[in-house]
Amino acid sequence: MPTPPPPATLPLPLPALAAARSRAHALGLAGVLALCALLLWFGLGSYALLNNNEGLYATVAEEMLARGQWLMPHLNGVPYPEKPPLFYYLLAASFALFDGNAWSARAISALAASVTLLLIYASVRRESGSVAPARLAALICVSSLGFIMLARTVMPDALLAMFFVAAMLGSFHAARSGSRRLLAASLAALALAVLVKGLLSLLLYGLIWALWILWRWRSDGRALLRFHADWRAWSVFAIIALPWHIAAMLHYDGFAWVYFWNEHVLRFLGRRIPLDTYTGGALYYVPRIVLLFFPWVVLLPRAIRVGTNGTAPALASFSLLAMGIIVTFFSAASAKANYYVALAIPFAAVWLALRLSEFEQPPRLELVVVAALGVAIIAAAIWAVGREVRWDTVFARSEWSGLAPGAVLLAIALWGAWRVLHHGLNRWLLIAGTPLVVLALALGLTNTLEGRLSARKLIASAEEACGTCELMLYRDLESVSAAPFYSDQAVVPVIDSDSADLWWGRQWRPDAATFIDNRDAFARARDGAPIMVLVPRHLLREFLASPLGMHADLLARRAGAGVYRLVVPRSAIYPEIPLP
Repeated sequence: MPTPPPPATLPLPLPALAAARSRAHALGLAGVLALCALLLWFGLGSYALLNNNEGLYATVAEEMLARGQWLMPHLNGVPYPEKPPLFYYLLAASFALFDGNAWSARAISALAASVTLLLIYASVRRESGSVAPARLAALICVSSLGFIMLARTVMPDALLAMFFVAAMLGSFHAARSGSRRLLAASLAALALAVLVKGLLSLLLYGLIWALWILWRWRSDGRALLRFHADWRAWSVFAIIALPWHIAAMLHYDGFAWVYFWNEHVLRFLGRRIPLDTYTGGALYYVPRIVLLFFPWVVLLPRAIRVGTNGTAPALASFSLLAMGIIVTFFSAASAKANYYVALAIPFAAVWLALRLSEFEQPPRLELVVVAALGVAIIAAAIWAVGREVRWDTVFARSEWSGLAPGAVLLAIALWGAWRVLHHGLNRWLLIAGTPLVVLALALGLTNTLEGRLSARKLIASAEEACGTCELMLYRDLESVSAAPFYSDQAVVPVIDSDSADLWWGRQWRPDAATFIDNRDAFARARDGAPIMVLVPRHLLREFLASPLGMHADLLARRAGAGVYRLVVPRSAIYPEIPLP
């Protein structure tokens, strides 16, 4: 008589199994928090504010705090009407609390990104009723390169993402539960998003919800439309969003045209005045999405093949729609910027996590592909930088202590990978930990190439050589925009300005101290005024061939940019340019 098979048994008693799962979830959440601390906060102030966006936005906030000009943001002494003031308010508050430095400038973006992770986690857990997909969604978002970039850069986009995610996911849950209070809170978040970066968030919100309602018209679309038409909830939006816009229109003639038409319509049609945006075709963002959503872009094909029977299908579909609308809108717009579509990353993280919720561990094939792509990205970055610099010169001038944050981060990444492989931790952490290596390289390169990326050391060297000299910029503010932040001057005059970010300020305040022409700078130097001029590398030949360059002595130079002391004899005459 054959022996009957033994009864099926669990490998652990039920209480022990529950305890093991609870411990695994706790470790997973600890991993998310650790990655948040490392990827978003570690070494945040270890490198100087960079030229272009970082220096520009920090200068606006510093000036707002110093001068108390709270209604209209000002850049280097003149109005800067491109964006609303909320981001600058928070930057100024951070400067007041923690002093004006790189850490306090970037802390607003890092904090906003951290709150976005909490919103994603809470939303997915509420809809799915499970910790695992919520944890995975937060893990995907925090370790996407584009999200890390937003969190570690002085730009309003991380703050915009926080408020926009709160508005979209909050309104989704409000509609699912019928909570008008939650809808009002979501529209309050949308109003704050408008005060961060203008009406774009309102447009995207409307497009996403309009298409969602149309898609669900036969089921609950009519009820969704009636729910969203609640005037009391929209009055909350109006109370928050309208006062600043009305006050700005009343105090500044022409503001309505510049802000509403030029910045919100002509910008995306490629006809903004002045025209200073990048352009590109419909596929412009395809390679950028690969980088911005690395390493998780590798799992997109598998998520598409999984099918529709996943966790929380409604939230997954809504997130996919939001992601698609954002990418489609910016792809269709004439104006392009590398970081625009990064706004879609939180929604991509939610969708991907819900589609892959059945996988307790990542597939091995994707792990291998992520590792290969990571090596390729790092090699490509080193190669691209090597084409622009001479490494022997860079290494000779580097302050090696500045490489410590990157080295520490690399050591932590290697230790974490060893722990995951040898102690049975969830291997999703291996994919999420890949950006640690990329960030370690980025911190090292940022320190090594600071002379090209920031004006901090150049300003310090020039002021040490001529502490009594007045600093001026030659024509261009944007490429050396960190200079006003690191200078002690309230306003740094720009000689023969052609800076796009100062263009509207010059139309409104043509006589401001911000602007000086070549002839006046020549005359002031001839009359004995101590003047030094910061010249960006791309304008160096032009400057040296100008009347000012003929009487300029080099004070300091870094990465091609230079600071020159004007030494004009009293007998010198400004040369007249003959007419053709």
